[in-house]
Amino acid sequence: MAERDQADVVDCEEIIAKVKTFLQDGCGCSQGTKGGQCSQQFQETTVLSNLYNCLELSHGELDLVILANIQAFTSVDIIGEKRKRSARSSFHYHNHPICKEMFLNLHGISYSRFRRLKEHYEEHRIALRVHGNHKRTPHNALPLAVAEDVKNFLNNYAEENAVLLPAVLLPEFRDLKTTTFACSRRWRQR
Repeated sequence: MAERDQADVVDCEEIIAKVKTFLQDGCGCSQGTKGGQCSQQFQETTVLSNLYNCLELSHGELDLVILANIQAFTSVDIIGEKRKRSARSSFHYHNHPICKEMFLNLHGISYSRFRRLKEHYEEHRIALRVHGNHKRTPHNALPLAVAEDVKNFLNNYAEENAVLLPAVLLPEFRDLKTTTFACSRRWRQR
């Protein structure tokens, strides 16, 4: 678990460094005030505080924030017109229009994640994304009946052949280091 936390911290630091370089270089668009870059409209502290807030959110919560933004700033299809392939989105932050690159950096997400969220929005509107294997048993899981058969086989085999089994295999003998079984009648008769 500690390794995962360290990986998350490294990912967050990489995202923050990427956003800082983005703010220094600028976005190159002309959607800002007086035709300037939209990334120059905001102070670095404002952008970074929003980014920190987004990085604190869980994956699902951030998805819902992005889906809400997509819903708020996506144009609506008009009845009777030919449907476009994908609805255009405009992006805003504090009532200022911004470009897509600035939006992605404000929230600390990649373009591919944004694209997947937009496709999800077009199908399901605002709803949490669910992984494809949700509520499915893994492909390598054994049915309960097979597992019980294996346990019974091991118990019977150990009893008939006087085999020492580790206590891990048999939970009823966990307090002992090894478990010995009495010899079967056949073994005693020999």
